[in-house]
Amino acid sequence: MKTEMMHIVKKDKKKLLILGILAIVAAVLMIIGDGVAEGKKSTAATNESAASPQGDDYFAATEAELAEALSKIEGVGAVQVLIKWDGDISEKYAYNEERTEKTDNDGVTEKSSKNELVLIDGNAAPVTEEKIYPEITGVLVVAEGAGNENIRRALLTAVSAYLSVGTNRIEITAMEE
Repeated sequence: MKTEMMHIVKKDKKKLLILGILAIVAAVLMIIGDGVAEGKKSTAATNESAASPQGDDYFAATEAELAEALSKIEGVGAVQVLIKWDGDISEKYAYNEERTEKTDNDGVTEKSSKNELVLIDGNAAPVTEEKIYPEITGVLVVAEGAGNENIRRALLTAVSAYLSVGTNRIEITAMEE
């Protein structure tokens, strides 16, 4: 049996060598591919954060988007939306936590931890884990057609659904003619 295997190995030595080289090339390509994919992920994360409105832009964009949608409801006409927010947008940043535990000869254990802010590609911009949006405390909608009770009800329902706000925090008022 041993001689049979030796004969097969000697006979297919070139094939085994080629398979070995192909395996090494495949491993190198996978490692390089992971590095490229990681670079693309961080670029995508940077582009995503740049594309989403920040601070006052977010608040104004939300009001404008809602006003545009509400004005398309039949019979509503021109609309102005004001949203009252409880604070500003905050961000939770990513940290690398390193914990160490050392025990000396006397059996005393010393524990320490170190938190380090994770930066995008080593630049000064920190990696954001999540954005925390403030709560909406009130909404005022002034619309041309809000004098009609059916339109007022439709506006109330639409605003409540869009912003996930209770109807007790929404005021719908007719626009001055």
